[in-house]
Amino acid sequence: MDKDPKEAGSGSHVQHHNYRILQDAIGDNIPSSPKFKQPMVFDILLAVGLLVAVGGFTSGLIRIYVTHVAKDNINQHNYKAAINILKRNPVPDFFSGFGSDPNELLNQALYLDAIEKLEEDPNNQTAINQLNKINAGSRFFSHAQQLIDEKTVPSEIQLQQSVTKEGEAVEPKSEEKLKEMLDEPED
Repeated sequence: MDKDPKEAGSGSHVQHHNYRILQDAIGDNIPSSPKFKQPMVFDILLAVGLLVAVGGFTSGLIRIYVTHVAKDNINQHNYKAAINILKRNPVPDFFSGFGSDPNELLNQALYLDAIEKLEEDPNNQTAINQLNKINAGSRFFSHAQQLIDEKTVPSEIQLQQSVTKEGEAVEPKSEEKLKEMLDEPED
């Protein structure tokens, strides 16, 4: 059955009529509510705050992943890979969170790699250089210093001078000269 052209035109008229009835029913009787107009500055501050929060969270996740991969490499005795990962750590210390410290893991990887190299060749100079890279304050520092002292020969030339507050080099004074200076009356 085909529709009559008169009926097709009346369908759009019915929709318009229904809309008008609905508008009349709702009409001007809608109570006006106060509208909150927030300034654009508030939106910008909110956006920046959310970006910083999400960036910090993402950086924390990356840091956790980097330390996890480095720990796995250390456990698998792949110290070179752990050293390379930790040296190229893309996460700044500002976003340091809980968990393992990447600097301490780097010190551990340097120490274990140096020990492995020294076991293969006791005169390996690159292993001694790796031990020198371990930071003071690390739990591996004292062990590394002991190995460095054992493996290196002290220099024949020793420093014999001292430095004063002005920065001038002076000869060290013997005990007799110090006693003479103390016994002299001041002018």
